[in-house]
Amino acid sequence: MDIFTIDPDKCNRDGICVTECPVAGIQMLDKEGVPTPGPGLEQTCMACGHCVAVCPTGALSHRDVPIEQCPEIKKDLVINQDQAEQFLRSRRSVRVYKDKSAPREVLKQLVDMAHYAPTAHNDQEVCFTVIEDKEEVKMLAGLSIDWMRGIMEADPGLGKKMSLPLFIGAWDMGFDVVCRSAPHMILAHAEHGKSPFSRYYPTDCASALAYVELAAPTLGLGTFWGGMFMGAALAYPPLLEAMNLPKDHRLNGVLMLGYPKFKYHRLPERKPVPVRFSVKDSMA
Repeated sequence: MDIFTIDPDKCNRDGICVTECPVAGIQMLDKEGVPTPGPGLEQTCMACGHCVAVCPTGALSHRDVPIEQCPEIKKDLVINQDQAEQFLRSRRSVRVYKDKSAPREVLKQLVDMAHYAPTAHNDQEVCFTVIEDKEEVKMLAGLSIDWMRGIMEADPGLGKKMSLPLFIGAWDMGFDVVCRSAPHMILAHAEHGKSPFSRYYPTDCASALAYVELAAPTLGLGTFWGGMFMGAALAYPPLLEAMNLPKDHRLNGVLMLGYPKFKYHRLPERKPVPVRFSVKDSMA
């Protein structure tokens, strides 16, 4: 089977797919003919689906990205600039949660939306581990506290600089300020060394978790990035082992997840953004 097929009755010979292909793998030999696979496309194609997505007449279908599985973009769902700005500015790190678990179907919806995040070379190797059980989250949080206790014993000065006594003290009083008693946790990980592009998997995982973070409010959920937990996981083998990641997988990011206890009503301002518009400029 050819890597892609063209419906000659639908094709208007505009050459858009030829120009759009990121590996320059589509050719158009004459104005009357239809696009055809170029030499070596079987080896270079990333199955990104751009050729299918960009065709205005729906004439092209890819072997690995069949047009039947590519719904049309609904113009009435495209958000405008004001909507996008409010949506992005209203994102909050949620650290106070209801004592309520999300149904598995909702968690599945969330990671399904997130897996459309971009990946290097379209590798799509980001994996998710969704911790459903609140007691498992608590167990993992406890292991991160064990790591902190170890630092305080080995290097109290460093531990104090990291504010570890605050985390440990709160835990000993029954308060989890590592995972904030979130009912769920999402780990993003990928198999290191599987592809020449695996060096980019940490970025791919971060992008995927950013999608989780942005999609969560549409399902009534909130998140925050587990930075301290991530630091513990990378430095404390017992914590990493407790996650039971697949062989050769590396943890690249963590989000806590749950239903927010409170709603937000304002959009806090941020400091002016540092930006320059030429490599010749100095950063103010």
